[in-house]
Amino acid sequence: MDPLTQGLLGATLCGSLFSKQLGRWSWAVGLVSGMLADADMIVSLWMTPLEALYYHRHFTHTFWFIPIGGLIASLPFMLIPKMRLRRKSLIMASIAAYATHAPLDMLTSYGTPIFWPFDYTRISLDIMPIIDPIFTLILLIGMIVMTIRRSNMVGRLTLLLAGLYIAFAATQHNRALNAQLALSEHRNNKPEIVRVMPTPGNLLVWNSVYKSGEAIYTDLIRVPLSSEKARIIEGKRTEMLRKERVFKRHKIADDSRVAKDITNFEWFAGGLVAPLDRQHPNELADMRYTIQWMDNAPLWTIKLKYAQPDAPAQLIYHRPDRKEALNQLWELIKAAPENSKSVVDYYPIIED
Repeated sequence: MDPLTQGLLGATLCGSLFSKQLGRWSWAVGLVSGMLADADMIVSLWMTPLEALYYHRHFTHTFWFIPIGGLIASLPFMLIPKMRLRRKSLIMASIAAYATHAPLDMLTSYGTPIFWPFDYTRISLDIMPIIDPIFTLILLIGMIVMTIRRSNMVGRLTLLLAGLYIAFAATQHNRALNAQLALSEHRNNKPEIVRVMPTPGNLLVWNSVYKSGEAIYTDLIRVPLSSEKARIIEGKRTEMLRKERVFKRHKIADDSRVAKDITNFEWFAGGLVAPLDRQHPNELADMRYTIQWMDNAPLWTIKLKYAQPDAPAQLIYHRPDRKEALNQLWELIKAAPENSKSVVDYYPIIED
């Protein structure tokens, strides 16, 4: 998630568990430690834009790095004489706050290879938006009240409320998955890769993406807060990337730079890659991140030079009109559009 939310979670945890040992410094320790894992963005300054995209949420977000990251986060506070006398509690608090970072990122769609170097799979649970103002507000209010009142009980209640919010997000995610299942069965598809991901800042409108055969299907699913059934806004069917055909057609060797860039991008996107369109067959889109309510515009693509197999891929960010995108999303959040259908229209016995 965003660095502010990461820091607030770390601050709330430390205030709940270490306020007696560290006093009011506990929230500062937690704030710094909770955010520190995102310092990997500094390393990306020496990388190409494409490499930076891959390496964000990398080794600093792994299980084995937690004690190292926590120790590094505690070092600035060692300069404070009072903190040096409490260095054991300081280090424990820093490690605990640092340990909250990667699991929170795992709840989003971007994912993190948390088991690296033993397993390079990016773990993405798709439960929470990358930016969630309600979740952030819960932590912010709780931390402020906890600090003012010097009450670790307030911090613990805040963590409980945050946990309940995550549980609610998981319930919404499950309802969206059920709707996606109904839709895919209605189409007689046999999905091989399925993802439903919350759109920015809310748990009502979800991007549905799944791969079946040689196609990727992208749709929108609106899951209301009430017991009302989910509604589906059908989207597009896109021919997926067929890597072997591309290699054969353009005579690309498996060990060439173009082949490696395609393979890496496919890994990063979880196998959900498709050519941008027929006019741009050498531009590949990450289908997880398309603004479906604005004609499926992708957030980023890579552009390849098939005639130059050793030329590096170019990362292209597509920046739609932000105001228009947010306005259209807000309309979807407020109410389902008229062209949407209830999930029971596709599969009457589905449990939403």
